[in-house]
Amino acid sequence: MATVRLIVRRQSETDPAAGFRVTLDASDLRREDTEGTLPPLPPDLRQALSDWKLAYAGQEGVRSHFRIMAVETTQRTVQETNALVEAIEQGFRSWLRPVDDGWLRIREAMAVLLYQPPPDLRLIIDLGSNTELKRLPWQDWDLLSSHFRDADAAFRLFNDSRHQILTTTYPRSAKIRLLVVIGESTGINSCQDLASIIQLQHNDPERVEVVPLLQPTPEVLQKALEDPQGYHIFIYVGHSYSHDDGQRGWLMLNEHDELSIRDFQRALRRAIEKGLQLIILNSCDGLGLAQQIARLDAPRCIVMKEPIPDDAAVEFIERFFQQFVVEGRSLQAAVRKARQGLEAFNNRYSEVTWLPTLFVKQNTPPLTWQTLIDHLEPSPSLPAGVDVSRSSGRREPRHRSAQRWPGWATVGLGAAGVLGGAIAAFGLLREPPSPELGSTPLPTESRRLISAGGNSALEGNPELASPYAELKQAGMKAFADREYDEAQASFASIRTEAKRDRDRLLALPEGDRTDADRAALNAATSALLDPTVLIFQNNAEVRHRQAETGAMIYTIAAAVPLDEQAVDIGQEMLRGIAQIQDQTVNGGGPESLPRVNLEVIIANDRNNREQAQATARGLTQVDIDGRSVLAVIGHYLSATTCAALTQAYNDANLVVISPLSTKTGLRSECGPSPNSPATFFFRNTSSTAIETQTLVNYLEELRLAGAASTVAMFYRAGESYSADMLAEFEQALGSLGVEIVERFDLAASDFDAATALAQVPNVGALIVIPDGRNANNRAFDNAIAVIKQNAGQKVILGSNPLYNSAVIEPAGGLANLTDRVFIATDWHKQCAPQAFKQTTQTYWPGGVNRTTTLPYEAVQVLLPYLEGETTSSRLRHQLEGLATTSNKPVSQIFDQPTTISFDENGDRRELTQRILTTFGTNPADPLVVEGDCPPPATSG
Repeated sequence: MATVRLIVRRQSETDPAAGFRVTLDASDLRREDTEGTLPPLPPDLRQALSDWKLAYAGQEGVRSHFRIMAVETTQRTVQETNALVEAIEQGFRSWLRPVDDGWLRIREAMAVLLYQPPPDLRLIIDLGSNTELKRLPWQDWDLLSSHFRDADAAFRLFNDSRHQILTTTYPRSAKIRLLVVIGESTGINSCQDLASIIQLQHNDPERVEVVPLLQPTPEVLQKALEDPQGYHIFIYVGHSYSHDDGQRGWLMLNEHDELSIRDFQRALRRAIEKGLQLIILNSCDGLGLAQQIARLDAPRCIVMKEPIPDDAAVEFIERFFQQFVVEGRSLQAAVRKARQGLEAFNNRYSEVTWLPTLFVKQNTPPLTWQTLIDHLEPSPSLPAGVDVSRSSGRREPRHRSAQRWPGWATVGLGAAGVLGGAIAAFGLLREPPSPELGSTPLPTESRRLISAGGNSALEGNPELASPYAELKQAGMKAFADREYDEAQASFASIRTEAKRDRDRLLALPEGDRTDADRAALNAATSALLDPTVLIFQNNAEVRHRQAETGAMIYTIAAAVPLDEQAVDIGQEMLRGIAQIQDQTVNGGGPESLPRVNLEVIIANDRNNREQAQATARGLTQVDIDGRSVLAVIGHYLSATTCAALTQAYNDANLVVISPLSTKTGLRSECGPSPNSPATFFFRNTSSTAIETQTLVNYLEELRLAGAASTVAMFYRAGESYSADMLAEFEQALGSLGVEIVERFDLAASDFDAATALAQVPNVGALIVIPDGRNANNRAFDNAIAVIKQNAGQKVILGSNPLYNSAVIEPAGGLANLTDRVFIATDWHKQCAPQAFKQTTQTYWPGGVNRTTTLPYEAVQVLLPYLEGETTSSRLRHQLEGLATTSNKPVSQIFDQPTTISFDENGDRRELTQRILTTFGTNPADPLVVEGDCPPPATSG
């Protein structure tokens, strides 16, 4: 193993303006040292770094002591935080730009060494004890990102003490032992970290032992560290913090005890001397802790430079052990892969990928999981009488945003003890196994995102106001306890009481309503608009029926986005599914709608591809008393639908009907292999090809699509749906001789609507096609800015994500939209049956749009086939057979008779054109049909 070291030290400890001396040590490769200098850090870079640290920590969701201590943070907008990130990146690159011949030689030498490095080359950046330099984003240095791609550079654990352990020792143990300390966890979900770690033992109980300490006292922690067998890996999960100088940090063990490393350094040093190989602090603000760990001569540690978001912390630990243990990568490669896997969080929290940082002691050999296995040996027996467990009773866990651990610790459990005791005790699995989704534990990454009614920790579950909140909590608890009749009654009471309260308050003249009346009216309306209440109610109803009569239940899943940015979309989708479930379970719908004991599992895909994969894997593993998911309705984005197909649904042969994913060619692109289509995929919406052609046809009507016509395109580069529409427009417009004079990336960091429009003053029309708010709102918000800046001057053709009344105010009002912005949609209420419109208004105050009605229709097509001992494979053949049968189902959502069937690509056969809409003049009902509704659409 060859090591290259980049050593950076102050030229003067008393004069910061003297800058830094730099040495490139490549002696392991038989090269002479190269020396150079760097200037002092620019003031602007230092200020941007300081400002970003405060702004970053102030973001909601960050796993930080700032949430529970009176520490200054700064609340900034996303745009302001992004500007700070850009200032740091530009300042960092500028600082590293060669101004010294020696530094230029160092860069050139590193480029040569790292361009085609030996397969086992390690790069260590030695910054001494300089915390400010360690906070910089070295991992994203362009020289490393372009040349050193397979592993992260590590920072040196700088030990300036005289006591050093010079030999490599491994614990005398027959198993790889992991000591996991779960500390103070207010506002974070430490149970998810613990579950993923315990899974290592579950997968290999003969060679792995996980020893959990749950909010231990200092005495319990000390005794555990003194275990004669020692440990290979020490992991801390919970709150921690460091002094601003980065020289000292604290672990918050429980609500009473916080310790610096120095407070238990003797016990930790003894564990290091017995062979502790790696310390992982999956907590916040760990540079000060790393500095203290260095003084104990620990060989390696992983810390987070700054506070870390809760979900990102869980994701990192899962990805790290996947790479380090399952994939068998080296420590540095595993850290890099796990860190890069957090990229999706950057748009939500700002540069999470900067945080995970590996430190190693100088001259420490490389580490792999196989290395630990190779050094296992029979362990000595424990001395009699060693017992470091204690019990002070069990407290009921609160809502996940403020979850607390029981006040006891468990040490030295065997495999069955850890899994059956630690996991079950902390709510990761219920004991007895949870009845909600079956006895098989779901993957850690999807467990809090899937529910049939008994998961109070479900992310995206709407929070209601009192008294409806108490009824909902009671319903979920009863559901989890298998008291389905009680659960059904609680959920039903929410809608009954909310409707009564709303009707009473609406009867009051608006001028007579007090502030309390208006608050109560909003609370009642929100309760009626909560689709999870109705879904959970009917899930409880069908489970109660089965318990009473043995009636067969048919289970489907609704995979929708319920993250903060797209929660409205997810709830709209669920409303359509909830409505048709209620009608098929209880009657009251169209006469042609069959009666089915339909159960709906809600699955939150967070509107991003990686989470969609995890959620999909969870759905394929649901087993409720032998009952699995028969079909999935979803997802929203084409990208999430494709990711879920390729990573889960295809292998499970699970039918997927997408009501809203419109990218052309999804079945062919998203199969289990490049030449194998996703034959279980169908969609009842039309594709982007149909959407685009409808808009281009309208351009022709306006005489804006002639041979001399020009347009400008605004889209999101690299996003599948937006890029697909761009390609469809290029083809359709090109055939008419229309020139696209400019293409603007709405997601570009330097995009400015006014500047862009100034570049295309003479085009005949603007085409604005943002994405579906995939990972962030930047492209969508910039699309609104284009509409506002245009101020009604030019015709705008927009994509379906803009089909929302919520765009009116930020776009500058209806004056900028009326008869100027045109959108092609598959459904509009003007083209719907009167009875259907009246029914939806009864279910959902305010009415619905395509995002609700198309999921309704997607469930409708399944219902006739949910009978007997059906399977997902049988459903697939029945859906494919609709193309040739004369007895096709007729959609309930269109006024003109419209059948439902699918072609060889899984696409809807009947929808060959879309409804053209624009914004009208009525703010209460702004979207109107331009022209006529399409004629009847039936296929032979």
